[in-house]
Formats: sequence, C-alpha cells, structure tokens
Amino acid sequence: MEPSVCGSAPHGTLCTGAISSLALDSLDQLNCGTYYGGIQVWSATDYTLLRSLEGHSDAVRVLSSNKVDTLFSGSHDGTIRMWSETDGSLLRTLKGHPGRVTALVFAPNGTLFSA
Repeated sequence: MEPSVCGSAPHGTLCTGAISSLALDSLDQLNCGTYYGGIQVWSATDYTLLRSLEGHSDAVRVLSSNKVDTLFSGSHDGTIRMWSETDGSLLRTLKGHPGRVTALVFAPNGTLFSA
C-alpha cells in the first residue's frame, strides 16, 4: 500500500510528502508525521506551515498530545520524542523501546503507555 498525502484545505494542500501519522495538539495545530522521520506543524485555522521538526531517523508512526503543551512522537527508530507545542523545541528523547513505536496513549493520571 502506498503512503498517502494529506488532503486539501481551503487554501491549498496540507502536510506535503508521504504522511504516516496525524494529531491535533492543544494549540489547535495539525501535526503530520512523515515516513522520512520529520514532523510538519500546520496552523489548523489559517493552514500555514508553522515549523518542521527533525530528529527521528525513521518513519514517525504515531503522534499524541498530552493536551497541556507537549507533543509526543513515536517512530520506527525505537524512540519517543517530546516536543514543545509552543516553539517546536525538542524537550527530551526517550530511548529503550524494544522495537518500533507504533502506539502512544495517555492514562487519565498522565502516564504514557507505548507499544
């Protein structure tokens, strides 16, 4: 199956390239994970590209927001990265996952689970 490209918005196409994951964050930004390991952050209100986040060495397969101010990305490179939703800075890299990270979920108490 071929990876898909994000669809169109009123002002053009969002999420250019081969997209592997999507998530809305607490700032109403659309985050698009790519097969090349990057993340594109788009405004969900005016459809402009705000920033690109680089750091993963393989596909970003899952994105999740803690609904406070942190975006979490899980990758086939076996890492989970924590990003500031405000400025896109890398806050922390979590290593030690036994394989590809394909799922992230937050428990009601804030605990992060991954698979």
